[in-house]
Amino acid sequence: MSTSYPEKRTVFEEGLRDEEENAEFFVQRRTHHGLAEPTLELTPSFLWYFDAIPRKDGSWYYLDDAGRDK
Repeated sequence: MSTSYPEKRTVFEEGLRDEEENAEFFVQRRTHHGLAEPTLELTPSFLWYFDAIPRKDGSWYYLDDAGRDK
C-alpha cells in the first residue's frame, strides 16, 4: 500500500506489498536513512507458517520435525 501527496512530493510505502504486481513480500530491510542500524521486518504470516519463536537477541527460530532449532 502506498499513498502519494503530489503537492508535497512525499510518498509513504509500507514496503511489504507491491500493488502493481499484486504481490506480498515476506521480509524487508529498512535502512532508516542512515540514522539508525538497519532492521529486518517479517510479515506475521511468514512467522506463523514456520511457528517462529523469538529469541532474546531479537532473532527468530523454528523447530524442525525432529525438534531441532533452525
